Amino acid sequence: MESARGSRWTLRLRDFLIGDRAELTAFGEQVATLPAANRYILVDSEGEGRVLAAPPEWRRGNGWTEVEVEVEPRFPRIRAQDLAEDTDVLDDSNREGRVAGLARLPQHVQMVLATCTGWGEDKPNRLAEYYALFGGTTWLPLLLKLEAIRLASIPDRFLQKDYTLFQCVQRVLSVELFAAAPDAKHFLKAKMTLDVVGVGSWSTAVDLYVGEFPALPSVEEMMAESLSRLSPKS
Repeated sequence: MESARGSRWTLRLRDFLIGDRAELTAFGEQVATLPAANRYILVDSEGEGRVLAAPPEWRRGNGWTEVEVEVEPRFPRIRAQDLAEDTDVLDDSNREGRVAGLARLPQHVQMVLATCTGWGEDKPNRLAEYYALFGGTTWLPLLLKLEAIRLASIPDRFLQKDYTLFQCVQRVLSVELFAAAPDAKHFLKAKMTLDVVGVGSWSTAVDLYVGEFPALPSVEEMMAESLSRLSPKS
C-alpha cells in the first residue's frame, strides 16, 4: 500500500496477475450492487482487507496503475479466548473431547480453509483453484495468504448474522509452505502466523486442502486443441 489517510487508501499496482484495467473498471461499475462479501480489497503488505465503501478509482502512472479506494471501518472481531466450544477433531486420541478458546483456533483455521468456496459451482475450493493455476510458482504462497486475509477480514452472512470466518484474527502476517506439492490426500503442509485478538502474534501448522479441482490442460494440449480447430475439415 502506497499511503492511507483515514478511510482513503492509495495503492500502486505494477502488473496484473489475473485480470487487467478493463476488469478493474467493470468491477467498479458493479460495486454498488454487490454484497459486502463480494466487494473488498485485500492488501498483502498490511496483512488485512476491508470492504469497499465506494467504487475504486484508478489512473495510469509511469509503468504502474494507481488505485484509490474508500474503505469501511475494520469489522469487529472477538477474542480468541471467546471462541465457542466445538468437538476436537484434530486429536485422534480424544474423539469425544471438546475444545474451546485459543485451544480450538488451530482446528478452526484449518476447517475454514478447507471449506472456503471457489468462484463458481464448478470450483468448490478456492485453494484448489489457486494450486491448479499457480502450483510450483512463487505466486502460490502469496495467493494463499490473500485468501487467508479474506477469511480473516471480510464479513460474510451465516446463521442470520455477519462475521468474519476466522472470527478472532486481526491480520495475517505470513503463510509459509513446507512442501512444493501436496501429499497423497491432497493436503499442502504450511505454517501460518497470525495477529490474534487477545493473544498477539501466534503461529500454527495447517494442512491446506488443494484437491477436487478439474485438471487443467497443459500448454501443449491447449496448442494442439487450437490447431485442430484451425485445420481444414475433410
